Amino acid sequence: MGPVEDDFESEMFKKPGFSSKLQTGMNLQICFMNESQGDKEETTVSLPDVVPVISETKSDVKSTEDNKGIINDGEEDFFKKQARLQQEAKIALAQASTMAHMQVEVEKQKKKQSPVADIIGLPFSNHHRYGKSVYEMNVGQLQTLVNDLHTQIENLNEDLVKLLMERDDLHMMQDSKLVDIEDLTRRAEEKAYRINNKQQKEKL
Repeated sequence: MGPVEDDFESEMFKKPGFSSKLQTGMNLQICFMNESQGDKEETTVSLPDVVPVISETKSDVKSTEDNKGIINDGEEDFFKKQARLQQEAKIALAQASTMAHMQVEVEKQKKKQSPVADIIGLPFSNHHRYGKSVYEMNVGQLQTLVNDLHTQIENLNEDLVKLLMERDDLHMMQDSKLVDIEDLTRRAEEKAYRINNKQQKEKL
């Protein structure tokens, strides 16, 4: 630069207003740069706040899908259990008559025969089979036989009363179970109807 330009610049720097204006401009430039950096920092800080929201939304969707899966599994288990119980009930009813006859035979075999036949010397344990032997008995043997028959009649009457009471209890249990079955069947039908309607609406 020449001498004139150097003198001009020296005079400009010597002026009090020029230095203050230059300092003010530099300060404004620094503030602008700081604000720009601050905006970048705020933008950087705000980004992590958005990510959890997206993660929470994905987790909510996943939990909803899991809940739907649990509900569907529960409904499937309910219908499987219903079908299994119905099949077991059919099998039990089909075998009830046979099992009852078998139980009666077992009870007959468990009953002890009366020792009277051995005491009075009868050849058969069943009284109706020794008609001819009765004519050969004396009064004491006949009285013993009569007493034994009365005892057996009383025991059979007691057994009959117990069996009748047991039958009444079983009838009451049967009625209660039938009511429960009707209630469960009605609920199952209502639930199946709601599920079908829901599936049809989802298809639409």
